[in-house]
Amino acid sequence: MILQDAMSAFDPLYTVGYQMIETLVENKNLFKKEAKKVSIKTLEKMNINAPQEVVKKYPHQLSGGMLQRCMIVLSLSIGVGYHYCR
Repeated sequence: MILQDAMSAFDPLYTVGYQMIETLVENKNLFKKEAKKVSIKTLEKMNINAPQEVVKKYPHQLSGGMLQRCMIVLSLSIGVGYHYCR
């Protein structure tokens, strides 16, 4: 689920990359290095500028729209299907 308030979906104590990697490790049984590569590669596929820098940032350093894109990237990385809701 992609929430409207993307800030509440990410823990402010950890970087966005750490949280993406942690989710991939737990759900896809990847090693951390593999999960980081998948995260960055998927961010690149979504045309996110400077994905290596995005994964180093904390949620408060990114806009709400960018955080929503990170959630979309994460769900696509896991292989979750998507539906548009209005």
